[in-house]
Amino acid sequence: MLDKFMTLPNKITLFRLALAAAAVGSFYLTFAGHYLWSLGLFLSAMFLDLLDGYLARKLNQVSALGTFLDPLADKITISAFLICLVDQEVIPAWLALLLIFRDLIISSFRDLALSKNISIPARKSGKSKTLFQTLGVALGILALAGLNPPDRNLLEPLTFYLLLLTLFISYLSGVFIIIRNYKKVF
Repeated sequence: MLDKFMTLPNKITLFRLALAAAAVGSFYLTFAGHYLWSLGLFLSAMFLDLLDGYLARKLNQVSALGTFLDPLADKITISAFLICLVDQEVIPAWLALLLIFRDLIISSFRDLALSKNISIPARKSGKSKTLFQTLGVALGILALAGLNPPDRNLLEPLTFYLLLLTLFISYLSGVFIIIRNYKKVF
């Protein structure tokens, strides 16, 4: 019975969550290169996001559990690192909070739709949002790695502006998702 739910893509998604936890852990440990380890684990978790979705479709193993877990793993991973970047003063708290808030609103809207048997599939704008968030977080971690002191002065503003662009894209796509599906859901 458990095998039915524990498909290869779902196992990869659960592994992504473990990688995300290890990435956050290494972010705060104080050993040489801990930010680079954290970056590698973070990027591995986000790369596996592509793999689990691809395999679910290719192996015809798309499941309700996977449909729930996959975006949840993305949100947990990205949100955890946005909070880490706020904690290390790479980005302002308001930016992280607005990005996390948008995801909570859209996830709640999707869950409400799903409770009424209405599926709201991910769109390219949502995938772009995840890509930009991933790049923004990666730049922020790289800024902290401090390979060269000028790196932080260059990478922190890039991180901020990339995540600000992501904020704009994500709210715009969120508004379109709600407008497009409002009558069906309510």
